[in-house]
Amino acid sequence: MTRMLLAPAGLVLLLLAGCTSNFLVEGSDPIAGPTPTPSASESATPTPTPTSEPPMPPEFECDNLVINAPGNYYLGECGTVIIEGSGIDLVLTSVAVLIIRGDNADVVADQVGDLEINGQRSEIEARSIRSVDIRGAGNVVTAEETIGTLLINGNENVVTAGISIDSAIINGLLNEVEPAP
Repeated sequence: MTRMLLAPAGLVLLLLAGCTSNFLVEGSDPIAGPTPTPSASESATPTPTPTSEPPMPPEFECDNLVINAPGNYYLGECGTVIIEGSGIDLVLTSVAVLIIRGDNADVVADQVGDLEINGQRSEIEARSIRSVDIRGAGNVVTAEETIGTLLINGNENVVTAGISIDSAIINGLLNEVEPAP
């Protein structure tokens, strides 16, 4: 019986004797194993490879949306929204392009990219607007902060920015712009 127990123990000792490890070397770290040395083909610092793929477009909750029936509409972040018709009230978070072809629209937004108004008597309020192009009459555009560029080719429009309007071209009669660019 003693021989049977010693045989497996001797086999384990024989297997261990053939192994070398860092824990047997004086002054080495008993936990860490050997550190691999990089080959000549590996570089010490990786370099990124440029890709030819264009950046992904932002995700919109709506895009290429046409609103042409009177009513109240609530939207999130949109790409292009076109308002056609009369009596449309729209509240949205942000819009990249807003085109108003109808009359009497009422729009409230946080951010507006490009705003184009071809109708009459619409009111637009936003925190900031990148560009405004008005071709109608009697419209009111208000930005709490800034308007980038402004082009007016209509009459009796009122445009107000809380901080600044970067540049403006104003044609037509009786248009009011504040602050003056």
